[in-house]
Amino acid sequence: GFIIERKLADSAYVVITQEPFVYFRTNTEKELKLASYRDESVKQGLNYTYRITALNFFGEKAGLSKELTVYIPVLVNADLNIKSIVAKEKKRILNCEVFIQDKKSSVNLEKLILLRSLKKDRDFSEVPFVRKSLSDSTFELTVANQLESGEAFYYQLLGISKDNDTVKSTVNYFYTLDQTPPLQILNLKGTVDSTGIAKITWEKSTDTDIQGYKVFRSNSMKEEFIECTNSFVKGLNYQDTLNLNSLTNEIYYFVIAVDENFNNSLPSDTVELVKPDTIAPIPSIIDDLILDNNGIEIKWKNAVNTDKTIQYLYKKAEGKLDSLKIESTRENYFDSLVQFGKMNVYYIKTIDLSNNSSVSNEKGLIYEPGFRPALINVKGKLTENKKNIVLTWENPKFEVFQYFIYKKKNDGKFQLVKTIEKNGKNEYLDIDVNISNEYEYIIVYQTKEGFRSLKHKPFKVRI
Repeated sequence: GFIIERKLADSAYVVITQEPFVYFRTNTEKELKLASYRDESVKQGLNYTYRITALNFFGEKAGLSKELTVYIPVLVNADLNIKSIVAKEKKRILNCEVFIQDKKSSVNLEKLILLRSLKKDRDFSEVPFVRKSLSDSTFELTVANQLESGEAFYYQLLGISKDNDTVKSTVNYFYTLDQTPPLQILNLKGTVDSTGIAKITWEKSTDTDIQGYKVFRSNSMKEEFIECTNSFVKGLNYQDTLNLNSLTNEIYYFVIAVDENFNNSLPSDTVELVKPDTIAPIPSIIDDLILDNNGIEIKWKNAVNTDKTIQYLYKKAEGKLDSLKIESTRENYFDSLVQFGKMNVYYIKTIDLSNNSSVSNEKGLIYEPGFRPALINVKGKLTENKKNIVLTWENPKFEVFQYFIYKKKNDGKFQLVKTIEKNGKNEYLDIDVNISNEYEYIIVYQTKEGFRSLKHKPFKVRI
């Protein structure tokens, strides 16, 4: 058998078994490797240390076991109950009570948590509150609420001891009749297509009890708005059919939200929609194209339209079409991005607010000033052996027939030193140079049509 001893803190060990504890089993039971003993004479919140001594059949004691310390946790020893809930403006007052389970022990309620959910059996979250004690067993919790009325929540109390023993109250349901109107509808938008179908949309209300929406319409902001819906709109859009053959081009709408208790929101902001205009605007007229050394100037006359319009200047060249948005009051434009020796055709497209468009007359002009632009990125540097000079440049975007290399030594004059046939390369190695001299270079090219380029700024290389 075994002798079991127990002690508290620094006190001496006390034998808690009046007689040696003997482990018994029947012949039908399996032999267990572990024996167990239940100590029920303990108090909560205390640490108990145990040790065991074994006895043989002659009553001789074996050595002592290792000590084992066990903490007895403090239990709540109470039941919680929510007696009633009262609504007061934007506050909810919960009348609660606590019942002691074992009158021989005290209530050990270290922390109180209030839980709330829209569902009865899940998704509870903690809610802050203010506690007021009414007596030893009753207390009051005040909770802030977003609405004065119109909510439906499930409440539950959670009590926790200092050792995290917990107890829950039963779930209490609370509901108030909604007397607060929904919030105003936001972001009302709409369009009217060419067949007279008006489509308006709006943002979903943040209120959770919306029954539907009502749509109102008027031909003028000075006239009374009339409801154009026979029943609640359940979605976030509405489609209306309009008569385009009327004296007014505008139509106005606003929307009201209605909740489950038929509370109406304030009207949304009014949206103005323009009925489609199927008449194209009067086109502009291109008067003249003027050739310049740096490009082509386009001149035109704008037509007078009653509708607001925007204009685009279009250019066709080499099978490509480019467009540029221009101010409706402007009547000239200088095009510096022209192609040499190519036909450049221009026209103006005028578009009104209903996307009706008209196109002006076309005018074309071959851009040929008789020269080509100078080369760019022309550079020169010494070779690695410091004995020669290598020239490089960026090839033009159009075909080149020949390059002409001009060179000047010190204070001398520029002379043609090399003619290079176009072969895809864009460099020239000058080996006819001497040390302690300064050389200047100019590179000119010529197209197969015979047009020469302008001269770039000469560059210097000293060797």
